[in-house]
Amino acid sequence: DPLPHQPMATFTAPPWAQLLNPDLRKRIEIMAEHIARNGPDFENTVRQKNVGNPQFAFLYDGGEGQEYYLYALAAYRSQKPAAAAAAGGDDFSRLSLLADRWKEPSAPPLAPEVDRQLSEVVASLEAMASRDAIRNGRSWLENIVGTNTTMASSLAATLKRRIIGLQTPAHRLHILYLVHDVLQTEAARKDGVRRLIGAFKPFLVWLLRPSYQFAQKAHPNGSEPNQMLRLLQLWSERGILDGSEAEDIKALVTAPAIPGVADPQVGVASPRPAAPGAAGQLAPGTLAGLLHGQLPQSQQQQQQPPPPQSPPPGTAPIGGLVNQPPPPQRPPAGVPVPPRGYQPL
Repeated sequence: DPLPHQPMATFTAPPWAQLLNPDLRKRIEIMAEHIARNGPDFENTVRQKNVGNPQFAFLYDGGEGQEYYLYALAAYRSQKPAAAAAAGGDDFSRLSLLADRWKEPSAPPLAPEVDRQLSEVVASLEAMASRDAIRNGRSWLENIVGTNTTMASSLAATLKRRIIGLQTPAHRLHILYLVHDVLQTEAARKDGVRRLIGAFKPFLVWLLRPSYQFAQKAHPNGSEPNQMLRLLQLWSERGILDGSEAEDIKALVTAPAIPGVADPQVGVASPRPAAPGAAGQLAPGTLAGLLHGQLPQSQQQQQQPPPPQSPPPGTAPIGGLVNQPPPPQRPPAGVPVPPRGYQPL
């Protein structure tokens, strides 16, 4: 059962919350404290039981008082409600302005075939962001976009929706590496064309924020959050963003809560359907299969290799372990070379 409410006498509402009805404000504070203390499962239960109840509209997107609810929830969760309330009022006003300035634009959906191919590109980066997979994913994206700016915006919007459903911080970071490679490649062009940068820039907050917040919760001591912020720094250094834009985005990405913005819960999106073929493997002949060097089924049948022989001394299959690394040598014909990891830094 939920813990009994024990009001925090030190909690002070920020100035902009004074415009709310006092009863509503009190109801928001009580609910925010209960949810902060009892966790997201309790919040889900309350939301399910109060759909359509105007007294708890603040629990839902666009409901009256939602900005203050998100503020109070973040303050209670920080376990420093007095400091958050006293010092955070101006910060929340600034975040509200920044969120409006960087509001996610609308974009038309992708054609079904392009959407399917994008899903395969995303799947190809799940286990590892190899240089080849990043380069091939960027080439595919550049070819699909061509001179079509609307297509570029649709791809950015769809990637934003995809990244929310990815189940590991590493997979989300790999998608950000792909975005980084797209942006920095176009920034280095001599002709000054910045079609992809212009299309992706409005979505950068909403690609980075769910990835950063997820990584902070899943791996608070991991390297992914810092690597994500490092990408933001690189975009500033390479002229993709100016200094003030990078500061604005960092503020929105790292803030525990943004007024008027309900962050998606981890794992809300349905898992991506597996590609045809063996479970957990990429189907030969699909775009993602080609990204990893797999041959179409017809070519596989035509180029079936002879049964493998025992590996020469000092070698091991891909993913295998050896006690001592072999001396540098050219791999025998037919032995695949392990992919090299992408290094954006």
